[in-house]
Amino acid sequence: MDNERHVMKTLLVLSSVLVAGSLLAQDPKPADHPMKAENVPQRRDTLVTAKVNKTNEIKRGTVAYSGVVVQAVKSKQPWQLVNPFAPAECGSGYQNNDQDIITHQSNGIRLFSIHF
Repeated sequence: MDNERHVMKTLLVLSSVLVAGSLLAQDPKPADHPMKAENVPQRRDTLVTAKVNKTNEIKRGTVAYSGVVVQAVKSKQPWQLVNPFAPAECGSGYQNNDQDIITHQSNGIRLFSIHF
């Protein structure tokens, strides 16, 4: 029993010393080195965005033409516009759907529209 108390006291003292040592630890000071912080080029975060070519849009400068007519002209297979099982590269029918911004209800289909 006496040996057990001695081990417990030793562990208590050892853990106290370790905790106190870690609390008093300081950050290491940087050595004088030619690559100081002011000599290191700063990293500039840049955002790279890719422009997605829409299947129902033609851009000419700042003007964009879109709609079902434009999509039919651009498409190699215009009959796929009415195919509900058309592949994804033919575009989605929702691209030409005109929706109310607030209620998200369909107002109709954009046959031809011009965006400035």
